[in-house]
Parts: sequence; C-alpha cells; structure tokens
Amino acid sequence: MTFAELNSKMGGHEIKTDWHKHKNGGGWIYKDAQVDDSAYVGVNAIVGDKAQVRDNAQVRDFAIVRDNASVYANAIVCNNALVRDFAQVCDKAQVRDDAQIRDFAQIGNNALIYDNAQVYDYSLVYDNAQAYGNARIYSSVRVYGFAQVCNEAIIYGDAIVRDSAIVCGDAQVCNKAIICGDAIIQSDTWNKSPLFVIGSRYSLTNAKRGYIQIGCRCKTYAWWKSAAAVAFAKKNNFTKQEIEEYRKYVDLFAKIGK
Repeated sequence: MTFAELNSKMGGHEIKTDWHKHKNGGGWIYKDAQVDDSAYVGVNAIVGDKAQVRDNAQVRDFAIVRDNASVYANAIVCNNALVRDFAQVCDKAQVRDDAQIRDFAQIGNNALIYDNAQVYDYSLVYDNAQAYGNARIYSSVRVYGFAQVCNEAIIYGDAIVRDSAIVCGDAQVCNKAIICGDAIIQSDTWNKSPLFVIGSRYSLTNAKRGYIQIGCRCKTYAWWKSAAAVAFAKKNNFTKQEIEEYRKYVDLFAKIGK
C-alpha cells in the first residue's frame, strides 16, 4: 500500500513522517501506536492512532486497527475487517472479511466474527462462539459456548446467547433474554427467554412464535398434538411412556409458551 492509499483510507489528513513500515510484514504503523516486534502487520494493513498489536497477533490483508483498540495474544484480524475505539480482540479469536468490532466490545478465546457481522458497545463474544452474515450484537450482550448469531439476527439489551444455541434469520433477542441449550431462534422478537425443556430423549425449544423444536424437527403446537406427531414418535421408537411425557411438554408449551 502506498502512502497515498493509506492517506485515503485514514481520512486524507495524514503526515507521512508520522508513519512507518513495520519490520515484520511491512504494514503501516502510526507513531503513537504500539506494535510488538513479534506481531505481524501485513503490507496492506494499518495500525493507527494509539492502537496496540501485541504478542503474536496478526493484522493482515487490508484490515485496520485504530483508535485505542487492542489486538493481542494469537488473535488475527484480516481481510477488510475493522477494529476500532477501545475494542479488544485476543487469545485465538479471529475477525475477518468485512466484520467490525468497535466501542468497548471484546472478542476472545476461539471466537470467530466474519462476513459483515458487527459487535459493539460493551458486548462480549468468546469461547467458540461465532457471529456472521449481517448479524448485529450490541449493548451489553454476551455470546459464548458454541453459540451462533447469523443472517440478519440482532441481539441487544443485555441478552445472553450461549451453549449451542443459534439465533438466525431475522430474529431479535433483547431485554435480558437468555437463549441457551440447543435452541434455534429463527424469527420474531424475543424479549424474554424462550421456554426450554430437557426431555428424556430430546430437548424442546420454543423456537419461534407458535412452534416447538424437538430434536431437529420444528413444528407448530397443533402439529405436535396431532396424530402425525404420534406416528412420527412411534417411527422413531418412542415408548408409550415417552410419548405421554412429550405430550405433557407440548401441553405446557401451548399453555405458557410464546
């Protein structure tokens, strides 16, 4: 990347003497930035303002780390990703493609943020969690475990998505709702935690309004009460006692679920 290209990316007010090339990778480093010799900054990457890239972290391709953001340990920021403000990316986390991490957000452990996903405000994404597609995670949300937030999903308002839960489609989760277990939330707005029951064979989740997901099958309340559901259970070797157990769960969901 030439200085003219750098100047264009950073707003067109740069002074060449305020920048230097990092010896490990050849990327542009601002005079107030802190970049360890062990860190890698690729030839087209930028570390600006008072940003820090420490340890064995990598900033590659056309990625930008700026303001007071920190990338450290073995984290990777690559492609066209942007990490800015006071955000942190650490451990073995990766931020790539056109993803953005900003404000005071933190990405850690083995978390992966990619596509056009954005994580901001005071949100945390860690463990093996992923955010991708056009997902938006903001306010003080926590996403962890093996959870996934994807497509057009929006998570905000101190909500928690954890375990192996998936929030996708155009779903919105907010107001301290907790999405956990194997729940799959595909649409609608959830401002309280969906009903979730661990049965003797499969877990049950109020996956979307008027629906129950049992195992991998998501059907309406009415369907789960029908003869078709009984036939489905028998085909999958449910005992008479298990069928009665799950009938009671369905009645509970129909009574107090969403």
